[in-house]
Amino acid sequence: MPDLIEKIEAYIRVNNECPKPLIWTATAAFIIEKDRRGGETLQATKQN
Repeated sequence: MPDLIEKIEAYIRVNNECPKPLIWTATAAFIIEKDRRGGETLQATKQN
């Protein structure tokens, strides 16, 4: 776990030196539908 934390922190440091804005491409409808399908899958998994 310490190695993972170190790598994440190193990534953040490097990324913060030259940050780029996040350009959101997914629509709200796409996200909501994906969430709905994920919920259905989770429920099906719990029932089995």
